[in-house]
Amino acid sequence: MIDREPRAGGTHRSFNIGQYTFDSGSVFFEQNHPLFEMFDGLRELCPSIRRKQGRIAPDASVQHYPFKPQEALRWRFDKQVLAAFELATRSTNQELPPDVEALCVSRLGRTIYETTGLSYYIRRFNREDPAEIDAIFFDRRMNFVLKRSRISALVKGQLQNTLGMSTQPTAKPPLLVRPLEGFEALYGRAREKLEAKGVVFKFNSDVEGIVRGDGMYQIHTSDGIVEAEDVVGAMPLDHLHRSAFGEGTGLEGIDLITLFVSVSDVPGFDGNVLFNFHEKGRWKRATIYSRIYGRQADRDYFAVEITNRPENAPDAEAEFARFREDVRDLGLFAPDLRLEGFDIVRDAYPLYRKGCQHLIDQGIARLKDLGIHPVGRQGRFDYLPISATVISKTRAQLSETGLLKAETDVSET
Repeated sequence: MIDREPRAGGTHRSFNIGQYTFDSGSVFFEQNHPLFEMFDGLRELCPSIRRKQGRIAPDASVQHYPFKPQEALRWRFDKQVLAAFELATRSTNQELPPDVEALCVSRLGRTIYETTGLSYYIRRFNREDPAEIDAIFFDRRMNFVLKRSRISALVKGQLQNTLGMSTQPTAKPPLLVRPLEGFEALYGRAREKLEAKGVVFKFNSDVEGIVRGDGMYQIHTSDGIVEAEDVVGAMPLDHLHRSAFGEGTGLEGIDLITLFVSVSDVPGFDGNVLFNFHEKGRWKRATIYSRIYGRQADRDYFAVEITNRPENAPDAEAEFARFREDVRDLGLFAPDLRLEGFDIVRDAYPLYRKGCQHLIDQGIARLKDLGIHPVGRQGRFDYLPISATVISKTRAQLSETGLLKAETDVSET
């Protein structure tokens, strides 16, 4: 296992700064997450909590995330009628539009697309005009909006409101979060179990080249050469392609800057995850860890995620200044915000430029022709927002190669 990071866990990275604890990457796990099935004893390390998500809407109010049909009942009547008309008359053409904006408008109507703030979020996420982003982004990341905005759901919401019926959603089961000590307490235990089975880990080791010989591969790393009979690549597809062929794929990634912030109070939001669908601000999500692990030093603390294009040099101090200015008038946070630290994850997300699918297919096919197996979120340039899906897809991809038996448990490998 060759990893350029100093520890196991990939983009799941924790940082304990003073009395505060922060992460890059999502902190939540489903109760039936396959990680807990693969490694005994990990589930017991994770506290249970209910995730309460909200989003800042374009009118600066805090609404449910992602979208409840009942929200439309607060719109002006003419906007409600227009939204319902657009949904009722939307195209049933199954052909995929060329860009994510055209897809959203065709599936949802422009009123819902703009009034909910979805258009702002897509632009913020990609740092690009939605009309320049391929429609596959919608299926990978935004498909949940369709489930919240079907005309049948809107009509049901209107009836419930008219009849005075409760519109409270059914309570979802609690989720698990990584241990208070950090992700290392989780993935470190998994690494120890794998090492006991003979797996060798090489951390702080970057892959610089892959050469195929007679029945073997030579993987040239920043600290030596490793020989292997098979190569499974979970690193970014473009990096893997460069390592094997000396040239890129033409695909681009998006970096993630995470600011670690403390404040005396968060009076404008009572949940633990807040998304930004407002027109203003570069930040896309805030995870409030004091609502998960408890306040420290009489302060709340949270992580703020900001996407950044690799061609732009990251500047955490400047991003924090922008964030403080953006939220100043929203009433969400007390004014004594303090930057405690930050982290930068390179290639955190794929950038789905319009027409990129053929580059993805071409890069994967060329690697597979060489006998290299690209897998997972990074290796397949596939934005998978849930880590459980990453594991299940990786298992399926390895099963296709014959390297892993279907439904194989790690104890059998």
